[in-house]
Amino acid sequence: MLRSILQERRRHTRPNNEDTDSTNTILTASSHTHEELEPWHDWIKRATDKIEGYSKRWGIDDWVHKARKRIFEWAGHVARREDGRWSTAMLDWHPNRGPRSQEERQGRKQARPTTRWEDSLVHYASTVNDGTIPWRFLAADRTEWESHVKHFVLFHN
Repeated sequence: MLRSILQERRRHTRPNNEDTDSTNTILTASSHTHEELEPWHDWIKRATDKIEGYSKRWGIDDWVHKARKRIFEWAGHVARREDGRWSTAMLDWHPNRGPRSQEERQGRKQARPTTRWEDSLVHYASTVNDGTIPWRFLAADRTEWESHVKHFVLFHN
């Protein structure tokens, strides 16, 4: 999306020979000559580096880090509440899908389990303090929880 907004397009280059890959060759209307677009991976790398440079210069946070930070802060907020709101109740809810019929099981392939937003919190908490303290107990102490924000944002599952 940012490549489009900032109009960072693939560059056109003249082919070195006539045996170029036809998938990357285009015919321009103005010159009626064949031009080749720069390789896809080169364009993605060049455009991404340029956009990251703009982001640093303008002080814009990485959106993935910002989203992970918000998830972490929201989880701590919800875990500390004791007023019985639905969002707090949802932390303890597990859907009861029930046993599937034999016909349903035969028609579907076994797939990877759906990733839940809590999974990254559970995995992070298992690496902190030798995994002895669940994430909800860490979240109960606001100061302790806030000390983990930066580490969680940079933590990779």
